[in-house]
Amino acid sequence: MLKAINCFFIRILAFVFAFGIFLTTGIGIAKADYLVQGGKITNVQNTSSNGDNYAVTISGGVGPCADRVIILPASGVLNRDIHARGYKAVLTALSNGFLVDIYDYTSSSCSNGGQVTITK
Repeated sequence: MLKAINCFFIRILAFVFAFGIFLTTGIGIAKADYLVQGGKITNVQNTSSNGDNYAVTISGGVGPCADRVIILPASGVLNRDIHARGYKAVLTALSNGFLVDIYDYTSSSCSNGGQVTITK
């Protein structure tokens, strides 16, 4: 009886371990990704639907949000300072015609932009 319980316990642990590896590899789970790379900002909105965010309209580039509106919520980054710097970066890109890369830390949703990189 004790041997059967021990064997059952080991099989359960093996299953839990294997399932944990499955989940951490991201199979079937959305991963962080670039929303757009090399896009041009054509419009900046200080909010979208009066939310705690700002939005940019992208023209060109590559990625799932090329030629679309990308919303960048405050919750898309670690803190408000990072969010404010992102807003300054998109305004700089708009004013100077720079290209942008926008990254989503949690998935690849056009409504959850995070990091903004501008390129001349």
